[in-house]
Amino acid sequence: MAKDRATPRYMLTIDGGGIRGLIPALILAELERRIERPLHECFDLIAGTSTGGIIAAGLTAPSQADKTRAACTASDLVDFYRTDGKRIFPHILGLSQRLPGFPYSARPLEKILAARIGTIATTRDALTNIVIPAYDMIGRKAVFMAGGPDYPVDPAKPERVFPLHVAARATSAAPTFFPPAAIPATAAGGSVRAEPALLLIDGGVFANDPTIAAIIEARKLGWHLGDLEILSLSTGASDRPYKSAGHWSIFGWVNPLRRVPIFSILMQAGSSTISYQARELASSGNYDRAEFPLSPNGGGLDDASPEHLAELTGLAKTWIGENEEVLARWAAKLSPKRSDPSLPLAA
Repeated sequence: MAKDRATPRYMLTIDGGGIRGLIPALILAELERRIERPLHECFDLIAGTSTGGIIAAGLTAPSQADKTRAACTASDLVDFYRTDGKRIFPHILGLSQRLPGFPYSARPLEKILAARIGTIATTRDALTNIVIPAYDMIGRKAVFMAGGPDYPVDPAKPERVFPLHVAARATSAAPTFFPPAAIPATAAGGSVRAEPALLLIDGGVFANDPTIAAIIEARKLGWHLGDLEILSLSTGASDRPYKSAGHWSIFGWVNPLRRVPIFSILMQAGSSTISYQARELASSGNYDRAEFPLSPNGGGLDDASPEHLAELTGLAKTWIGENEEVLARWAAKLSPKRSDPSLPLAA
């Protein structure tokens, strides 16, 4: 493992979790307030799965009005969850506006992402390096939507280019919550190769915590493992037991009244496994993970009620209050104007 810290690489990774994305958005807004700089100038790579992919795309997509600025600040994304959540997950009298087992319409989410992120910027245009995982139901394989300023245009190993608002929609297509995102095939032309059609679902089915995906992208970019410093943000974990699982029918695993256990299990199992792997891979002291215990009856991915949003806000504020040292350390790392060679990089 490399010990030369002359070039630390700062990476931000954000888990999936539906409306619970409000928690990492609030933490990032606090970090953004402290450093008084846009986060795309601070992190060398931002990775996000599902709702975390929406945050990653918003923080790195160039604004259509000013290409040097990001489409969203962290505070804008806090507003996204608080304002747009009820349009994405419509409920009446506390009951979901969808039949059990059927997904929400994706149209409101698509319109909101187009308005917030824009429809022009692609993964190649990202203001800092980015990776957003999804899973292709046609090719039956993981897809890593990656790009940014450090990615070379290599005709031999090209990165497929995705509009960032489409990448955000695809990674957040949670099974039983939203239909998959259809990505059409592209034809070959000049130096551009043909690309197959994709039918993408939520990256949370295999990488709800995208930290390992981020580490692999860092290695592809030639960064040393020992130089990576990682801030990883969870969206909460439940300790709700499923004692009756041994007697479930097929419907039991996808029962919306139990918050779709199979998807919750996949998400939490993936996050806990990847968090363990990242701790083992990262150099000592170079990995910080923000985790949150969800209440026994809370944590619904699609619960955009004022009460649930208040609960999520409380979790974020509690973590911020109890982790002053972590936030202060990251603020100190990220504060120097790294584009100014007269300023030293944080140790």
